[in-house]
Amino acid sequence: METSIGNVDWIDRTETLDALLKREAALSTHPMDQGFEAEVIKLNSANESYVLKVWNKCSKPDIRFQYHLLNVLHESDIPVSRPVGWGINANLDKVLLTTFDGEALIANNAVLKNLEFKPF
Repeated sequence: METSIGNVDWIDRTETLDALLKREAALSTHPMDQGFEAEVIKLNSANESYVLKVWNKCSKPDIRFQYHLLNVLHESDIPVSRPVGWGINANLDKVLLTTFDGEALIANNAVLKNLEFKPF
């Protein structure tokens, strides 16, 4: 799996990603348990950790939607990982970079039921 964040055409990105790109050489990579739909790797900087997901398997979800959904949930104080950027790598696989934090969402979470989602 290509793990270089510098080789991704980032479509949506945050200032955090811009800062990471400037110090990419200082990032360490660590393997993580792989899912059925994407390859996953953990990136560590001196102070923070991130998760890089590469959808290079059969599953091709709408990563743009996931990026914006995570933004909405994070801004609504739902404890999810903060999206840092999404884009397309040299193999034309979609890529999502998030912080390594947050909690799993439970379908009947009362907070989620009360959120009003607007189109992006």
